[in-house]
Amino acid sequence: MSIPARTTASRLWSTACGHINGLAVGSTVAALHTRGLLTALAGPDGCRLSSLPPADIRHPRLLVGALRLLEMFGWVEPTDTEDWQARTVRLTRAAAELAPAFATVPRLLEQARWLLDGASASEPLEWTATRALRDHAALCLRGWDLGCERGHTLPPGGSRDDDARVRRQVMLALDGHLAAPFLFLAARSGGHEALERSRCRPDTVGWLVARVFERMGWTHAADSPGRLTVEGASALAMAGTYGHVLAYLPTLEQVPTLLFGEPPACMPGCAEGADAETHVHRLLDVAVSGEVFTRFVAEPFLELFLPLFDRVPVADQPRVLVDVGRGDASMLRALHEGVAGRTQRGAHLERLPLLAVGVDVSGPAREAAARTLSAAGIPHCVMAGDINDPRRLVHDLGSTGIDVGSALFVCKSVVHNRAVPLGGVLSPADLERDLTEFFTRWLPFTRAHGFLVAESHTVPARVAAAHLDRSPAVALEATHLYSGQTLVEMPLFHRAAARAGFTSTARRTLGGAVLGHDYMSIDHFVQGA
Repeated sequence: MSIPARTTASRLWSTACGHINGLAVGSTVAALHTRGLLTALAGPDGCRLSSLPPADIRHPRLLVGALRLLEMFGWVEPTDTEDWQARTVRLTRAAAELAPAFATVPRLLEQARWLLDGASASEPLEWTATRALRDHAALCLRGWDLGCERGHTLPPGGSRDDDARVRRQVMLALDGHLAAPFLFLAARSGGHEALERSRCRPDTVGWLVARVFERMGWTHAADSPGRLTVEGASALAMAGTYGHVLAYLPTLEQVPTLLFGEPPACMPGCAEGADAETHVHRLLDVAVSGEVFTRFVAEPFLELFLPLFDRVPVADQPRVLVDVGRGDASMLRALHEGVAGRTQRGAHLERLPLLAVGVDVSGPAREAAARTLSAAGIPHCVMAGDINDPRRLVHDLGSTGIDVGSALFVCKSVVHNRAVPLGGVLSPADLERDLTEFFTRWLPFTRAHGFLVAESHTVPARVAAAHLDRSPAVALEATHLYSGQTLVEMPLFHRAAARAGFTSTARRTLGGAVLGHDYMSIDHFVQGA
């Protein structure tokens, strides 16, 4: 990932991280506060999970995940133990005092979804704003009544002025519940021109967007409302950065039910049919994932991928490229075009074509993949399949006449979609064992050309807390936790692959220079010696 080092860009990125992390964790804070759990955690001696009423720990894995989110957010006092069952959990003083500010989050999320649902409509900035949206915008303009000056960045973690730091953090978090959908809506509606068209009517959504952006320094003052500042234009260009967490708004709205409701609600992504998803805006998620690959992942991925198509003899190279679970096929298109234009194999594609196969459980994602590959003129096949069941996938590929023995399997950020058994809290050993079993299932089917895997990772809570002003790690953790996806730390991921019998012949890691920690690894796994 590369974010320009200039002061304005750095400040904008810090603001975006505050917005994104705050939007993702806001419903967790609100749910725990409403339930009274934060009061229990705020005592001088903290609280052990074992001392909580059974009704508050109906779903212990999610509750532990929620508390870990608070620790990543810097709101839980850190300890050296990873055993949450035995751990005393204590909320920081400033966090305990400011948690009630999140009481408005459920209504904010409701309004954010209303805006997101209208993003594809005609002239949504011209819509008449709801009373709730006007009230929230007025509260935002007052700084959420937090009694501190608006700022774009967080003071350093561990500052002696902890109260001021947390107040700024809360302000950015609540701002994010408006800034994210407002930026996305403005970008989808035509940017500054659409804002200027709607600025004359004070009852419109666009007028509220311009006022809130003015408060953030993104539009000019009253003499030319709606006209973006230089910083505002840069913020609008970063609107896609907010897309991932916006795609999971339906899940974030359900956090109170997920934490304390009936068991069937626990893992929305697992409980529903792939073509009837209600926990995520799948097409938005697919589009964001494709953009992330193109902007940040493509080149390091190609560094590992392209040499496979310079090997001789050419006839021994892969004839089939199978991308498992990657949405709109942006990655497949980039890989196929890379082979055509940057390798020796490119001169032989007419004689030795490379078939691109897009596999996904989601019907809308498969449709998007077919459109992408058809538009690029790439020979392809798109089919249903699940990364959890490689044996079934290989069988289905073979039944269509595809030579699986000549296939190279690739995937990006889908290993964490594997089906992890529901139940109690999983220890690192449990997660490693489960992931080892996953890799073991894939080993027999990747012997010919290996398994090229790009995977997102979580980080220790103390690392996330130390880099809140430059990393969206909290947001990634929250969206994956509540949608039934299981991120693991990078060392555990690689240990599990090795235990299953894989060796990484080449590896790249992404994120460290910008985020303060690596968030993704790319490996070419082959069967170990």
